[in-house]
Amino acid sequence: PHRHNLATVFYAMSIVLINAREAAEIRTVTLSNGKVVSFHYVRLTGSDFRTGNIYLGKIVSIERGLAAAFVDIGSDKHAFLPLSNIPSEKTERERDSEQNEKKHRKMGFRKTRVGQSILVQIVREAVENKGAQLTGFIAIPGRYLVLSPFERGVRVSRKIEEEEERERLRKMVSDIAPPNFAFIVRTAAQGARKLDIAKDTEYLLRLYKRIDDTVKKSSPPSLMYSDTDFATRVVREILSPDVEEIIVDEEEQFKRLEELLKVTMPRFLKSLKLYDSLRPLFDSYGVEEQVKTLQEREVPLPSGGRIIIEQTEALVSIDVNSGSTKGSDTEETSYQTNIEAVEEIARQLQLRDLGGLIVIDLIDMKSKERRSAVERKFRAMMRSDRAKLTLLPTNRLGLLILSRQKLRPSLLELTTTPCDRCNGAKRVTAPLTSAAKALRKLQSYLASNPSERVKLVLPANVTEALFNEMRKTLLTIEQRFKTKIYLVPDSGSEKIPVDGFEILPA
Repeated sequence: PHRHNLATVFYAMSIVLINAREAAEIRTVTLSNGKVVSFHYVRLTGSDFRTGNIYLGKIVSIERGLAAAFVDIGSDKHAFLPLSNIPSEKTERERDSEQNEKKHRKMGFRKTRVGQSILVQIVREAVENKGAQLTGFIAIPGRYLVLSPFERGVRVSRKIEEEEERERLRKMVSDIAPPNFAFIVRTAAQGARKLDIAKDTEYLLRLYKRIDDTVKKSSPPSLMYSDTDFATRVVREILSPDVEEIIVDEEEQFKRLEELLKVTMPRFLKSLKLYDSLRPLFDSYGVEEQVKTLQEREVPLPSGGRIIIEQTEALVSIDVNSGSTKGSDTEETSYQTNIEAVEEIARQLQLRDLGGLIVIDLIDMKSKERRSAVERKFRAMMRSDRAKLTLLPTNRLGLLILSRQKLRPSLLELTTTPCDRCNGAKRVTAPLTSAAKALRKLQSYLASNPSERVKLVLPANVTEALFNEMRKTLLTIEQRFKTKIYLVPDSGSEKIPVDGFEILPA
């Protein structure tokens, strides 16, 4: 494979960095001019019930008051399925009528019964005390298209704005795709050739046939399709035409990505490189500190202001503070700070994967024109967001309110847990996340300070997680650095923070 162990100083195009060495998690960043413009986090341990997975489930109860059913998909908590998300069987003529569509969906409610097997897909993962949310209208994503087998027609992503291109893609897919399925043309299809679309269509139809065949031979609850393969997600969600390099620091993930690219996107094979330096990948590219800020409450703005992000179970509140921003004209200062703030907020919402109800408290401005300008700027910055958005106009209180589609737990929810010491009033880094962080720091330390023996002092729960879940990674680090690592559980002397660690010579 192409090997890469030296970070370049200037980035002419986008570079994708994939950090998978620690085995418990995979972190992927896209860099443009040295700045993180996208961040993807995948936890490789823990729950397997993830967004996109398709199950053959069994209805265990129907709550007419909630207009929902509860479905056993094999997880600890029963999943929630709105009755409006259950497709009903219709004839071809009925499918052509929107009125009949609604009528027969209601008829489908009455046919739903306890004990019934049903094919469902997770649209939102379980969060703490809430089970996963499901839909019966399954959707299988490809590189350019999404296949929806229980609907009909061709729809084009709203992010493709040019009408001529929309019509070209709509006609192209209509000519290729069978009429008894629905296909959604993704934003990535913009400019795609007919051959690319045809290959993607063929791939999706083969995949659905495999799922359908598996359903016929299975009994609930059973997993029919998993959308958790990391290499597939990289190709589908992360790679774009402006990506110049894809650098992976772990050989197994490198090989899986290489195999997939050979079949789907061979033009990227020359860009794929295996990173083999002892120094951690993100350290070499100077992005570890940028990634670290994604879990911090305060984010500084260029001119001295800051935004403060508070995440609760019900909503996300973001306060814009002028801080040390200076200016003789208060209105102008407020405007410039708000412009900087909405640019950074748009970036943080996507990097942290924040969803649900989001309330932004902007600095007050008297000018209606300037309030509108700030709102337009925010809308423009959010156009690149893959999630569905509903944005309300700025109200008289200076609040910008939006709803952002929540597909999976946010970065904070994935990497932290409620603190035991304060009865959940605060959150601390999850043991496995702390363990992965400690191993990255340890590798950075050993790269600069070669040692035959080293002690890693950790809280007891982190030591246990590391020993149980990451023992193989620990052995790999020992072999790579020719050292012996001693794990030392903290004695409870308060010297080590609840989610911290210490590296000492042995």
